[in-house]
Amino acid sequence: VPDDGCELALDTGAIYVGADSGGAADDATCGLGPRGTGGHPCASIGYGIGRAQALGRTRVLVADALYVEQVILVNGISLFGGYRADTWERHVASTTTTLRGPEGVGDRKAIVAIGITSPTAVEGFVINAANAVSVGANSYAIYVRNSTGALDIHDNLVFAGLGGPGSTGSGGASGDNGVN
Repeated sequence: VPDDGCELALDTGAIYVGADSGGAADDATCGLGPRGTGGHPCASIGYGIGRAQALGRTRVLVADALYVEQVILVNGISLFGGYRADTWERHVASTTTTLRGPEGVGDRKAIVAIGITSPTAVEGFVINAANAVSVGANSYAIYVRNSTGALDIHDNLVFAGLGGPGSTGSGGASGDNGVN
């Protein structure tokens, strides 16, 4: 029923990612469309970005699910979350497309954007930074370096993680001897 707006119009310039979508798998044929369109979605965002890069596509459409991974942005490939895993309808205002940075040692980064100079967007995600556990380590929900105004990050919920503990300071000098 085309008049009700519920039908999926396959985006041939995009890669589909849906960890909780039927048939999702990270393989050499994923991302060309959701199940039921002759294709199946990729299961992880990072794999979807790689597929988009290999196929010359500029968009990665991500369905609601929990993705525990570090996502490294690629120049000119935009990420759009907030899609329902079953119908692929977009609902950015109530998105549950959640990207959680992985736990581990060293600095923790959920999204990394280095050297982004072509139009690249990140939109429609709940982004959770992992807590840093290493001494002196940092926690970044979105880490950006050497990128221009071409990077467009909007309509996301971003939650910080805790920084790592500081290192132990040096001991103080001994005090004066007491008196009787």
